[in-house]
Amino acid sequence: MRPWIFTRSSRRPTRRPISNSVRRCFRPVESGKIFLNTASAALDFFEKGRPDIDRKETLVIRRVMDLAGQKRALKGFVRL
Repeated sequence: MRPWIFTRSSRRPTRRPISNSVRRCFRPVESGKIFLNTASAALDFFEKGRPDIDRKETLVIRRVMDLAGQKRALKGFVRL
């Protein structure tokens, strides 16, 4: 099984297979602007050698994401 379906003209993946024990289907490969911007930001980071976001801000964002993933956050506000 090939992991990607290619078009003849571009030779880039256009769909990706998703399988489970019941069925197999194909979904389009994400190629929106957000993914291009993410790749661009990663390249900028390696070129500069330093992040654009302060470490303290990054840790706060990570803390918010960790709390948002907890079941208690579904019931109401959670203290940071």
